Amino acid sequence: MPQTKVIERISSDLEPLIERFMSNSLSDLSAMRASLKHDDFETVQRLGHNAKGSGLGYGFLVLGEIGRRIEDAAKKRDSVAVAYELDELERYLQCVEVELV
Repeated sequence: MPQTKVIERISSDLEPLIERFMSNSLSDLSAMRASLKHDDFETVQRLGHNAKGSGLGYGFLVLGEIGRRIEDAAKKRDSVAVAYELDELERYLQCVEVELV
């Protein structure tokens, strides 16, 4: 299935931090997948909350929204919804493009 490009408009002041931020986001995705396999919804919820906060803080609005949905699904202990949102996060991380403003 073709990926739809997502463009996030990020402050140019944050440019030096973006590569590490994206790397950390990929690491968090892996950690959430591993936690979900062990029904560790608390860790998934915490990492989803962090993705929401840091995503919005950096200006990655779509990432912040996905993080919110992960957090909410983990609070409900809904493994199907969490897995779906983790797939959404993976697709997002693969196709996001940063436009510096």
